[in-house]
Amino acid sequence: MYLSRLFLPILSLAIILLSGCTQSNTRYALLAIGNNEYKLEIADSNSERVRGLSFRQEVESGSGMLFIFDNSDYHSFWMKDTFVPLEILWLDEGFHVVDKKIMSVEKDPARPTSNYVPKSPARYAIEINPLSDNVNVEIGDKIDISFERR
Repeated sequence: MYLSRLFLPILSLAIILLSGCTQSNTRYALLAIGNNEYKLEIADSNSERVRGLSFRQEVESGSGMLFIFDNSDYHSFWMKDTFVPLEILWLDEGFHVVDKKIMSVEKDPARPTSNYVPKSPARYAIEINPLSDNVNVEIGDKIDISFERR
């Protein structure tokens, strides 16, 4: 009897603690380009930016990543441990596209040889799947981004 009275509260506490461990701290931004809408994971710390979309087997249509840097610069990217091609858009402080490129999967993703650098300084970069979305954006276009509230 005594054990059963202790068992339920302990089991309940364990379930609560474990469910808290599985909650994601991922934050998102919403992006609209023409008729396309995207839910972008936000990468604004150095560790998040370095990891980026590495080790993903796919990037679904309508999703991607928004990289936020502390300042505008020639922020370069590579495709280390990235298994899907990506389109990258670099944006200035006002969310205008300053450059864009298609980044191909490397022959050996563990040892990338290509480095992608924008033509102009950028404060933000966006990576999306170029194969699943028909993205029609040009250099100079303003991108609409809104940030989800927690």
